[in-house]
Amino acid sequence: MGPVTREPIDPLVVYGTLCVKCPLEDPALASGECVGRLVEELMIVEPRVIVVMGEPALETLNELGFPLSRPLSPTVGELQSFTPTVDALYTPNVDDSLDSDSAKREFWQAFRVLGEWYADLPPY
Repeated sequence: MGPVTREPIDPLVVYGTLCVKCPLEDPALASGECVGRLVEELMIVEPRVIVVMGEPALETLNELGFPLSRPLSPTVGELQSFTPTVDALYTPNVDDSLDSDSAKREFWQAFRVLGEWYADLPPY
């Protein structure tokens, strides 16, 4: 991978959310209704890219049954096509990445692909 530019990402194209919309410590215990809110949110927001942080988020996203979606793989730092109009980027879980320098490096190396993705967007 070549050098990454330090161009700022327009904050209007970035949208953050929780993968599960219920206040539970274990997302596996969330009801279908709570997880269904994520589908509704994705349909309203229509993101261009989803950054999937960690295995639990990946499993939840793959189990959504989102229209026209493809299963995503846990390939760190690689853009994947989630739907015909939405890309996805899998990164390690950000919370787990704070524990060691090597884990931090792995997270940021994967996350920097988002900057490359943004730099390649058409200017409209």
